[in-house]
Amino acid sequence: MIQYIIKALQQYESVCVNGLGTFSVQYESARFKYNTLLPPQNVVSLDTNIDHDEMAFTNFVCRERQCLITQANADITQWVDELKNALNNNKSVSFEDFGTFSLDNKGRLHFEGSFVPGLNEEFEGMAPIALGADKRIVEEERLENREERREIREERREIEDEMRETRNESLEIREEREENREVEIAEEEPKVEWSSVAEEGNSDEMRETRDESLEFREEREENEEVPQKPHKRRSLWWLYVIIILLILGILAYLFRDKVISTYEQIKDKVGHKEQVEEPAEVSEEETADYEESVVEEVEDVVEEPAPYTPEVIKQTADSKYDYIRFESGHYYAIAGSFPNEKDVETHILAKGLDQYGPKLLLQDGVSNIRVCIGVFDTEEEAESFAKGVNAKYWVLK
Repeated sequence: MIQYIIKALQQYESVCVNGLGTFSVQYESARFKYNTLLPPQNVVSLDTNIDHDEMAFTNFVCRERQCLITQANADITQWVDELKNALNNNKSVSFEDFGTFSLDNKGRLHFEGSFVPGLNEEFEGMAPIALGADKRIVEEERLENREERREIREERREIEDEMRETRNESLEIREEREENREVEIAEEEPKVEWSSVAEEGNSDEMRETRDESLEFREEREENEEVPQKPHKRRSLWWLYVIIILLILGILAYLFRDKVISTYEQIKDKVGHKEQVEEPAEVSEEETADYEESVVEEVEDVVEEPAPYTPEVIKQTADSKYDYIRFESGHYYAIAGSFPNEKDVETHILAKGLDQYGPKLLLQDGVSNIRVCIGVFDTEEEAESFAKGVNAKYWVLK
């Protein structure tokens, strides 16, 4: 797996390994160390904060081994688990021409990179130049530099721990605020104060008796109001109908001439429509020619296959993007893979992928959500489209 990490670092500036962290290449210029002039070199460092896309390295291993994504992911996970088990037993594990993994007193993972020939081919042939200093002085300086590095690393770790604790405290404060709001809302609700009673059974009986009396009063008031309201509404309704009929009658009497003329015009139009002309006779030869032309036109029409449209199985919480399921036989242009909807939407907005109508692709056996920006019938079309948008995008088949 170390060979794949080095090979990936030759092509990319950083590589995120599943469950371990992000390896990156940093350039160090020529410098003095222990009275020795060291040539420039590329050094590998490890950031244990896992907040990047882990599928990029999985896809790289899949392409190098020519295997399934699930198999590549399982091999990477197995290697990381074996490394962590070895660190728990030995406290440090070294890989030749790469670096050493170790655990500190608090169980935190550290990595110290060594000289990697595969990443320093451009500096090949440049050897360190010793200035003839006393070995004891050189050793003391080397120990001091190690201690300074350890102190710097420990300070960084403490700062990271403080930041994490601050985040946890902010979350706890938010939860306490929400609880206090719920308590305040509960306190603002009206409460019925009952007289103190020695026995709880008597207080419950009194409450039930008062509730029954309130219900009886409400039913009695409703029964008293029911016979009065319908009578008033009915009387008013008949009054409105009579007034409207009177107004219509007056208007019809005043404009009777216009009403009669309008009625006669409508009657003439209806009578004119009923007079339908008889169709002209058509000869048998004209009918045969027409049928042949229709048959030829139908034969000329060729039905084109309908374009493939993936089935939408569900939508995101804000109904902004559609979920689709992976189907064999089609090629999907993938622009990223993330563990949750929030990271997916952030990636789409950051990369400006809304213009391609992105879909959220789900595949059996894969927990991550993939951002699909196009579905094609051939691998060449999918590869051309994905690389045309971004050289790092890939094709799922």
